[in-house]
Formats: sequence, C-alpha cells, structure tokens
Amino acid sequence: MFLGIAVIDAVRLADDHEVVGKVDGEAEVTDETCHEKATANAEVVASVPKLKWRVESNTDGDGKARIDLHDLPEDAFATPELRLRVMINGMPELAIIPEKRTKRLMDALAADVTSRLSVERDARARSGCAEQVAAASAVSIDADTPAPRIARIESAWANARTKCGQNWEPAHEQALQAFQSQLAATSAERAVNQCAAALEAATELISRRTDRSELLDTGELRESVAARCQTASNKDSVLAALDAKEKAVRQEQARAEKVDELVESLAARLRANDAVGFRAIVSKDSDAASLLRKNSEVAKLLVQLAEHWIRRAERGDTNTPQLCATRSLVLSFVGQSAWANLRTSVAKRNDVAKGARIATEMDGGKCK
Repeated sequence: MFLGIAVIDAVRLADDHEVVGKVDGEAEVTDETCHEKATANAEVVASVPKLKWRVESNTDGDGKARIDLHDLPEDAFATPELRLRVMINGMPELAIIPEKRTKRLMDALAADVTSRLSVERDARARSGCAEQVAAASAVSIDADTPAPRIARIESAWANARTKCGQNWEPAHEQALQAFQSQLAATSAERAVNQCAAALEAATELISRRTDRSELLDTGELRESVAARCQTASNKDSVLAALDAKEKAVRQEQARAEKVDELVESLAARLRANDAVGFRAIVSKDSDAASLLRKNSEVAKLLVQLAEHWIRRAERGDTNTPQLCATRSLVLSFVGQSAWANLRTSVAKRNDVAKGARIATEMDGGKCK
C-alpha cells in the first residue's frame, strides 16, 4: 500500500535586473508569470508520532513521492484519522488521512496476509487461542469432580473452540478429545458418587424435620434424588435407603408422640396422686415403658409422686398400694439411686424410730 505525496517549490522567483552594457540583437521579452515548480529528488521521511516506525522515499521528477505503508503497525490506527509526520528535506509537515480513507487503508492491510497489520492480528489471535486451550487443558477431572465444575470446564473448551476459529490446530483437537475421553471414563463412577451425595443430602434434610406438627412429605424429595441418580448403578439401593430413612423418621415421630401422650397421662395421674393407675398403664405396654425410661420429665414427675406418698406415710396416713406402686415406678424408670436419696431425706426429717418404720414401708416390706 502506497501513499502519494506531491512536493513543489513553494518559493516564488523574484524579479531582478542587471546592467550588462550593450547587447546585440533583439531583447527576449515575455509577459508569462512565474510558476511554482516541482521539487525533484527531495528526501521524504514518514513516521507515526509515538511509534518506532518510519519509511524513507525520494520525490521523482514530478515532485511526487511514494510512501510504502505495507509495514505500518496496527497501533498507528489508534485514532479514526491516520496521522503521519512527514519530513521533506528536513522540514516537518503533518499529513492527516481522512477517516473514511483511513478505514479503507486498514481494511486493505487486513486483507493482505503479508502486511504487518495482518501478521500482528494473526499472531495475537494465535496467542489468544493458545491461552484459551492451555487454560482449559490445565484442569483435570476425576470421579469426585462435581457437576458444576465439569460444566465450567466444558464451557471453557467451547469458548476456546470459538476463540480459536481458523487457528484451531490438530494439537488442540487432541487435547479436547483427551478431556472428553477422561469425562467418559469417569462418568459411571461419578454418577454413583453423585447419587450417594444426593442420598446424604436428602437424609440430612429429613433428619432436620423435627417439628412433629409438620407433615413429612418426601415425595418431591424422592423425585429429586431419583433424577440425580438416573444413570447411576446404585439408584435402586439409594432409593431403598431413602425410603427406609423416611420410614424410620415416621416411626420415631410416632414414638415421640406416644411419649408425649404418656407423659401427659403421667402428669394427670400425678395431679390425682395415682401411682397405681399409672403403673397399670405402662405395665400393659412394654414399648411405652421402654420409651419412658431415662426420660427426664418422667423422672421428675415420678420423684414428685413418691414425695407425696412418702410424706403421707410420715403423717401416719400410709397408703400401701400407692407407696408400693410409687417405689416400683421410681426404681424402674428413674433408678436405685433416686430411691436411695428419698430414703435419706426421710431419715433426716424424722426421728430414728419413725424413720426406720417409713424406710421399711418404702423398702417394700408390705408390698405384694
């Protein structure tokens, strides 16, 4: 690509005269005006401000110089109008190429694969392609790689393929195929891990539902787990485990509700001071009895019930059936140490004879 510059002598010749004496012949007289004349063989140097680029040329006999722009860098087009600093025989001039012509020049250079602008663009594109491929290749996957991370890696490869375009090379394709092979090789194990993780998350969610007033509905949760386990070989076992967990939680909820009912029943019997009635309730239901053992609320209520009947005995109003039932319940549901503490309290509150009598009654001397 060339830029043409016409250089002329801008200095007008001045009229002058000189007395030379007598001259033979007729004088040569003309009334033609003086004309500007072309400057031939002038040294022309073109450069771009702030860039290390310059090209030299010389004017021809018509005062014209051809400036070769084939080696013009792309940085020269930082502004819409190309600006060239032109030195003509050492005299500086600024040549400004209009925006439309600058655009046509840049397009022409881009279309020429041998121009510096085209070479720079191609090198930049290749470098960007190589960086994209390197970034995608740097990440490896295994059976434990989570799905979101795999999706990001797949997106990175897709972006690299788009970025590279015609610069996509066989080596790049080989790297992509290696990733795809790695993905396929670990897919089965990854599906199993993903399915197991779904079960773990679902189980934790079910376990957190401790509010018994909330209806536990795992239908939607089960569908979600089934979807994540769709291709996993452990799908059936995982869903079976999930069903078993749901069943266990429902049973635990039922047991907890039963304990609440029993504790409420005990509270009612306590208000009525009826140890015999409560013992009759738990003696008929071994499962209920096992649920009440070591229950802190039950222990508290039974100790209060025992205190009631013991103090009645201290006042001489011994109700042997109730005291025996109380003793049996405390020993069964609270423990030997709790009953021993009650006997100690009796000994401290009464004289020796009375304390011994009450202790005998408490120890079941009259219990059948």
